[in-house]
Amino acid sequence: MEHSQPDKVATDKFPMIALAAGIISLMFLIAAVMLGIMVEDIGIVSFFSPVLLAAVTAIICGAVARKRVPGSRMGLSGMILGIIVLGLIFIARVAVFLFFLPWLGA
Repeated sequence: MEHSQPDKVATDKFPMIALAAGIISLMFLIAAVMLGIMVEDIGIVSFFSPVLLAAVTAIICGAVARKRVPGSRMGLSGMILGIIVLGLIFIARVAVFLFFLPWLGA
């Protein structure tokens, strides 16, 4: 009996993980900004660590997926979402710093 090898795209989980981590990082970022604005005691910046972790995970898994499965659109989408979220985190950190700079007496 011949056993057919399953397709590599169907067995490789990195594209799915990359896309899921990219979506989760974007949702965490939106929730962090909303909670930081609504609940002033928490602040926006305190939620950036899990967002950063999810975005970096999306980028790494997306790069591995692109290497293992050529033409993986889910891996590319996860990488792009991770890079966008990293850019938004950088912009938010700079905006928070510039917003509070006048209050520091500079």
